[in-house]
Amino acid sequence: MGKRLPTRSDSVYVFILALVLATWFSPSQVPVIAKPHNDEKVVQKAVSISPETLRVSSLRPGGECNIEYINGAQMSDVVHSVKKGQHVEISGWGIDKEKLRIPDRVVAHLKSEAGVDYYYLATAGLPRPDVVDYFNLPLTLINSGFVLDLSETEIQPGFYSVSLILLFGDFDQRCDNRRKLHIY
Repeated sequence: MGKRLPTRSDSVYVFILALVLATWFSPSQVPVIAKPHNDEKVVQKAVSISPETLRVSSLRPGGECNIEYINGAQMSDVVHSVKKGQHVEISGWGIDKEKLRIPDRVVAHLKSEAGVDYYYLATAGLPRPDVVDYFNLPLTLINSGFVLDLSETEIQPGFYSVSLILLFGDFDQRCDNRRKLHIY
């Protein structure tokens, strides 16, 4: 028997294997991906939610989350300003690291300095392989990402603290990483 000549499918296999190995062994940091959400999942406009439906009084502190981006720019502890009527998109991730699960739904809670609360349902379940890699988590947590489009909401000008409410079937968690938003 003679040697088999390489075929086109062999070349494709080698190329894909090289990509997988290069990705697997490359150093990872959170955040790794340039665009915080997956274009395949439609980002819906923010849907306002009544606090009564959230059982706000029974929320437990905890959960792991990060509100990472506003309009594609990385957020931090500083106040991020946007003009009312301007496009406002917030994205990040949230998980229950203790029970190794992702939330069924993610709600953003904006609280004004005057004590006015706004609750908005985010588009959740977006792939975040960088989070799984960074925390060395099982692949079942890969869809921990969320994105929220606040562009067409009734939020009034003012300063707001922004936190997340992670909704699970058996209990819900409030996750706060000290994000601030100024709408002017």
